[in-house]
Amino acid sequence: MDNTIRTANINETWLLNIYENIKKIENYERLAREGCTSVMEYVQMPIRDREINAGLIQYKNLKILLTEFILLLADLTPTIRKDKIKEFHDALDSLENIIQNENYLLVKRYDENNKIISINTTNNFNYILKSLHKLKIELFDQIKHILYIQPLEHE
Repeated sequence: MDNTIRTANINETWLLNIYENIKKIENYERLAREGCTSVMEYVQMPIRDREINAGLIQYKNLKILLTEFILLLADLTPTIRKDKIKEFHDALDSLENIIQNENYLLVKRYDENNKIISINTTNNFNYILKSLHKLKIELFDQIKHILYIQPLEHE
């Protein structure tokens, strides 16, 4: 087999993997924001469970979003300048340290029997989510040359 064909196949597979990782990040960001994939899913959840599970589900999806972002960044390392990769890693490391503190991102309410009755996300949670969103936009700007066909320049 010709080396050019093998290289093209590897490149196509790598780009497909990048695309799939981006789709995962988009989905986990949506789930971290809303806690469910649709209004129907939300309505079908029992009300008492909804009050407890929604915040936990959002928190878990935020953690997965961060993990997927880190994995995507590793795949993209060959296409981004080293100084930008370091900036991304530093930002993601900081966010990862913050996310480990569940009490910083979630508020748990208890009844008189010390049973959890609701779990909600905090403003800190929203700040972390917005920070990840901004990092995602910045990353996409860094990789636009592999995501989109560049127009031909006319002479």
